[in-house]
Amino acid sequence: MSSSLRTLSQALQARAAASRKEGRAPDDAFLHRLRSITLVTHTFRYDWHFLVGAQLHDGSQLLHNITHLRILDMKVSSFCPHNLLPNLTHLALPYLDLGNNFEQDVLRLPNGVLEHRSLQMIVLTVEEEKWLMNPWYQIARYPGKNTASPREAFRTLARWAQQRDERLYVVLSPRMGVDPCQEWVDAARGGISLWDAAAEARANDTHGAGLPASYPKTTRR
Repeated sequence: MSSSLRTLSQALQARAAASRKEGRAPDDAFLHRLRSITLVTHTFRYDWHFLVGAQLHDGSQLLHNITHLRILDMKVSSFCPHNLLPNLTHLALPYLDLGNNFEQDVLRLPNGVLEHRSLQMIVLTVEEEKWLMNPWYQIARYPGKNTASPREAFRTLARWAQQRDERLYVVLSPRMGVDPCQEWVDAARGGISLWDAAAEARANDTHGAGLPASYPKTTRR
């Protein structure tokens, strides 16, 4: 949650103040190990203002340690703090929330994402339920291509993104009936991560695996 970012900033300040009062170095071992952030809700630039310049006891900046960032919801705000994370290597954003659809030939991403020098992987997540149940996302824009099939349409999208930039990956996430928070918990407990799933789908050419060959009958096209 974005509010958690402000809570984290307040905790940092309180811990530093208590350490100064007691004349000892703050115990921020956990924060030293913090490398990944997942935001369940949208975020605003204001939410990150509290953490800009926040230092740990060794002098390093908290935000400079972050290498992985995933934002699950960007419907209300399309702000992405990638410019505040100079060492970010992995970024995941919800593809459909950014206003992308098959009518557009230009990929919509937050400004500056593709220019971020340290980024190695940009994963565009697509919620399976939206992909299957909202037919306006499936407007055919590739002459001669089979976009009447949700599986083939998704594979087309994955190839199209890769052609735009080799760092762009497309993954179905969350899958139908899977709570995104539970998905995160499973990965944190040793399950396959979003980043590994994206790499495996490309390496094994399994984009869209599990999607039906045709749209549900309840979906009007």
